[in-house]
Amino acid sequence: MAVTAHFINENFQMRDLTLAVPHVEGVHNGKKFAELFYDVLDRYSAIELLHTITADNASGD
Repeated sequence: MAVTAHFINENFQMRDLTLAVPHVEGVHNGKKFAELFYDVLDRYSAIELLHTITADNASGD
């Protein structure tokens, strides 16, 4: 799992950042990924800045 941010800065330049690549311990399910994702957003005070989420369709089992 990787959490990335994509945005346009004040100079109208596209920026891409990797915010975190958290280690997923235990079961790999939606609840676990949601908790890790929320923790990353909370760490960067970015919860209210979120516009969209994109995920692959890989099986977690």
